[in-house]
Parts: sequence; structure tokens; C-alpha cells
Amino acid sequence: MIIRSTNKKMRYVGTLTTFLGFGLVTNTATADLLFATQNNSPQNGAAARNLDLNGPQAGGQTVTFNTARPNQLVRVIFNATGAVRGNFSAKLVATILIDPSGQQGQVVCSFSGNGTNGTSMAIGASGTSGTNGTSGTSGTSGTSGTSGTSGTSGTSGTSGTSGTSGTSGTSGTSGTSGTSGELDGAFVSGNGTPNILDGAVSATKQCAFLVPTAGVHSVSVRVTPTPANPWLIDDLSLVIDR
Repeated sequence: MIIRSTNKKMRYVGTLTTFLGFGLVTNTATADLLFATQNNSPQNGAAARNLDLNGPQAGGQTVTFNTARPNQLVRVIFNATGAVRGNFSAKLVATILIDPSGQQGQVVCSFSGNGTNGTSMAIGASGTSGTNGTSGTSGTSGTSGTSGTSGTSGTSGTSGTSGTSGTSGTSGTSGTSGTSGELDGAFVSGNGTPNILDGAVSATKQCAFLVPTAGVHSVSVRVTPTPANPWLIDDLSLVIDR
């Protein structure tokens, strides 16, 4: 299309710019940042504890964020460098906890959890033993012959045959035991050196949570080594958005 008029050209360019700008605005996905914190100091232990999330500020094990209306869906992102001493089955679990305003205490904000131990199947019941067969009735003895000419002695009856003993039932088969969850829910795991705390990696855990009420809500992160082993957390950050 050839546009010779200068005014028409300017109107065309203005319309095209407005259209493209509107398209960019309507197609841009945005997230509102509700809270962010970090702590670059190393933290360690050998048992479960809440992490210090902001370092220089007091009371850093619990931080807060606000929502202006009920049933607000938020996302919590926790990132840190971590390590746990132990073999490959050792793990350090990080659990994000939220205490919504006006509720009855903390709840877990996580789509994953510790591996649930498999449920053992019921042991098969032993089969019922068979009932012994009833013994046969003994035959009746013959009647003696009448006196005079001596009668022939009667013939003794044949003894009954004993019944056959019943067959014992077959014992039930034992069910298979469930398999324990091993590294389910692990934030970091051991690297096979049970006596050295090494192999630190950068890991992230995030969750979505529907906050039921408006107001001020608290968040904390608890780490738990399984089994109890020395662990290390460093360079952590926590971001909450919606």
C-alpha cells in the first residue's frame, strides 16, 4: 500500500503504534512482589531447626507478608546453597510453613512431603485344617446256633473301615511389604561420604498457597536432617509473590 499524503502517513503510523503498544500491554504477564529477603551467612546444625531468613534483623526465623483480600493465591520461593553429611540415602528436608492471619497456627506450604512408608499388605491367613474322617462302625457279631444238634456258630461281622483323615488346608501367602519413600521431599541429599560434610549444591523449593484471609501472615522455613546428620545452609533467599 502506497500512502502519498503526509497527514495520512502520520495518522497511519500513530494508529499502528497505538495498536502495537496495546498488544504489548495486554500480553505481558506480571507478578506482584509481596516480600523478599536474603541471608548470606552460613547456618549449620545436626538436628531440625528454623532458619534465620534475614540475618541482620532481629527475629529472622519468621518473616511476614500482607494480602488485601481473602483467598489470595501466592507463591513462595526458597533458594539456598545446602549440603548434608551422609551416604546417598541421607537427606535434608526443607519445609515452608505459613501461619495465615486469624488461623490456628502454622500449616505446611508444600506440594511435596517426606516419602510415605509403603503400607504392608496383610499376611495371608493359614488354611483351615481338614476334619478327620469318621471311623467306620464295627460289624455285629453273628448269633450262636441253637442247641440240639449243635448249630453252626454265626460268622462275625466284618469290622468297619476307618474314614480317611481330612487334608490340612494350604497356608496363606504372606503379603509383600510396602517400600519406604527414600529421597522424596529432599531439599539436598548426601553424596556418599558419610564422615565429611561436602558436596554443597544450590537448590530451590517453591509452593503455591491459597491464603484464606486478608491481613498479615507469617512464613518460616524449617530444615530437618534424616537421619540426624550435620548439615549446612548458606546464601539463602526467600521471595513471595502473587
